Amino acid sequence: MNNEITKNEIIPAKFQTVLYGYKEYFNYFNTLYSINKLPRTILLNGQRGLGKFTFSFHFINYLLSSNYNLKQFKIDSNDSVYINIQNQTHPNFFLIDNNSSEDSIKIDQSRKLLTFLNKSTFQKDLKIVLIDNIELLNKNSANALLKSLEEPPENTFFFLINDSSRPILETIKSRSVQFNIYFNISKKKDIFRKIAEGYNLDFNENNLEKFLYSDTPGNLLYYLFYLKDSKIDVSENLLNCIFYFIENYKTKKDNKILNFLSTFIEMFYNDLCIKNTQKINIYFSKKYKILNLISESKKFNLDIKNLLTSINNILKNETR
Repeated sequence: MNNEITKNEIIPAKFQTVLYGYKEYFNYFNTLYSINKLPRTILLNGQRGLGKFTFSFHFINYLLSSNYNLKQFKIDSNDSVYINIQNQTHPNFFLIDNNSSEDSIKIDQSRKLLTFLNKSTFQKDLKIVLIDNIELLNKNSANALLKSLEEPPENTFFFLINDSSRPILETIKSRSVQFNIYFNISKKKDIFRKIAEGYNLDFNENNLEKFLYSDTPGNLLYYLFYLKDSKIDVSENLLNCIFYFIENYKTKKDNKILNFLSTFIEMFYNDLCIKNTQKINIYFSKKYKILNLISESKKFNLDIKNLLTSINNILKNETR
């Protein structure tokens, strides 16, 4: 699976063989590594959809392989290191690749990691651990990891990825060196244009700034991809997008759709605030009430069919 053959679905981050927008971060990390100053536990903090996992995956491939193209920031998809990492058979690499819809990183994953840390390495004397969605680490799993994070074995590096919209355990944060990932609007536009190439998505170039001011290239790609068969203009009709997400969630029960829904509800109410400043306090109150209800429903895995019906009715009334 690679960038050239996957056009009917979004390419998962670990199959992205080309890295966009991270030149400065990559070169900085490489400089730190070359002078033996790269932190042993790195926490990459930032919005979901900024490419933190893709960046980590590329840098790890670079550390473990001699075939990484540093000029083009590109992985050789035929390289044995890349193939073994994809198959999770590389003896120097351990991945906890969490689904954000899960409630937590399970304790057995942490125990498997401890087993990995006690094994010998192959070829390069490195051990690298990549943990996505570190915010899903529960207390039991964290306790199993804390000692390793505090005193990593020789030549062992941890890359921890955090969605900044969700809190992380202070015990994990205190044992990490945090790097806050941020891109300006211009950079986000450039990244989006490049990752969107070949997907045949309909988007208005003039409205990129509206979305990317507060959101990320990866998230926008998902919105457009999910809505591509709906015939809805994502930049002109936020309300129809919201109704579309609501109806689809009722049948698919996918928490990813709830994330989309929350984002579009926030944008919808922000637009209302701009158009009618006299009701700004009312709009903000309604927005946060709805978003909190969705968040609580996800957190406790509740059946939110009735909630979605209520949200639908509330939003319809806003346009009258």
